[in-house]
Amino acid sequence: MSPKSIRALTWFSIFLLLLGTFVMSPVVVLLLAIPTIICTLVIIFFGSLIPRIVGLIVLAASVGLAAANYPEASQQMKNYKNHVKKTDISSPSASPHEK
Repeated sequence: MSPKSIRALTWFSIFLLLLGTFVMSPVVVLLLAIPTIICTLVIIFFGSLIPRIVGLIVLAASVGLAAANYPEASQQMKNYKNHVKKTDISSPSASPHEK
């Protein structure tokens, strides 16, 4: 890959990592960690020495951030799932298709 592409991916992965640290929602942090990890893997496999070192640091930080937020995100998704089950209004008597 071009050195400019590697440099752009490096800055983009750093930006995504910083964005993930500022977001309050654990689910969004996990969603931001996925492209960050993908970008850093590309940097590690195709970059020269300095971008690889930066990529390893960003990879370790993003995996750590994702691992730290996983339990909260899992609990938040369970709460959402229970909320959706409670507010489900689809019942046989309230079907709009029956006339």
